[in-house]
Amino acid sequence: MFFVIAIPNEKNQNVTEDSTQLSVTRNKIMTAQYECYQKITQDPIHSKEGPYCNRTWDGWLCWNDVAAGTVSVQRCPDYFQDFNPSEKVTKICDQNGNWFRHPESNRTWTNYTQCNLRTHEKVKTALNLYYLAIIGHGLSIASLLISLGIFFYFKSLSCQRITLHKNLFFSFVCNSIVTIIWLAAVANNQQLVATNPVSCKVYQFIYLYLMGCNYFWMLCEGIYLHTLIVVAVFAEKQHLMWYYLLGWGFPLIPACIHAIARSLYFNDNCWISSETHLLYIIHGPICAALVSRRDKSTPERSPFDSCTPAPREAQAASTGERQQSTHRSEDTMVSRSKYVDFSYIIHIAEVV
Repeated sequence: MFFVIAIPNEKNQNVTEDSTQLSVTRNKIMTAQYECYQKITQDPIHSKEGPYCNRTWDGWLCWNDVAAGTVSVQRCPDYFQDFNPSEKVTKICDQNGNWFRHPESNRTWTNYTQCNLRTHEKVKTALNLYYLAIIGHGLSIASLLISLGIFFYFKSLSCQRITLHKNLFFSFVCNSIVTIIWLAAVANNQQLVATNPVSCKVYQFIYLYLMGCNYFWMLCEGIYLHTLIVVAVFAEKQHLMWYYLLGWGFPLIPACIHAIARSLYFNDNCWISSETHLLYIIHGPICAALVSRRDKSTPERSPFDSCTPAPREAQAASTGERQQSTHRSEDTMVSRSKYVDFSYIIHIAEVV
């Protein structure tokens, strides 16, 4: 008995992908052509004196009326994969008010040569960065999972500080996993970006949310140490609910605001473009969290910042040491109370 397994032909699959890409490109060009002709018929007639070049459609881009002797500039279209939209397209209007004609074909000509001039080098650099990001996030996931395993295995490490570490490490794991999937399934899939499904925008929302969680859990670490050392010197326990709200809850606010603003004002395919100021909605709070964490963190180590109790030998003092410390007890308590009060006042001032 023989089993026959149908294996798809790689050549046919490539032909299908090329046909799909060609269809998307054709639709983009036809849409741009229709919008251009609408603009040509609806815009007011050129009223300035002197010769000028008429508005026109060159087959890929729409050009407005320009004065004679000027060079009109636009960004490269995104019709083709080897075109870089950040490069420039130029069209020359000569002194007589005629569009430049190429000497070989004697036809009006637009300079698109810059659109794919350095595409090969940029693609090579992008691929190197792509593989570096995949490898880096993979190593990060492996090391973080080992750290989390150690934290959960050793029960002696169970304390509030380690709980914050667990949440911070878990946020890094989630962000690295989502980043790898995003790079492999969305950023590296031109066909998916061209079709622009809602799922890729939802995935971009999750990616930006988890990126914010990373930095706000760093802020939680700084606030915890600052509160432990400066404010609550004699308090061994803190309420972690506020840290959970700040680390996991607050990043939802800028992520939701960015999603709404992006859908209204810059609704590009899969929200993958970085050429918009709306990204400051995400990066602004992240920068504020980093600055706040720098102010809150301190290199000192609190005597209560330990998951294990101090040994009995360190807790007990000899009778001679107690007698010697009796004379200094009042001064010590006064100075300590002043220090605590002063630190508390500073903390209140910072909060206000």
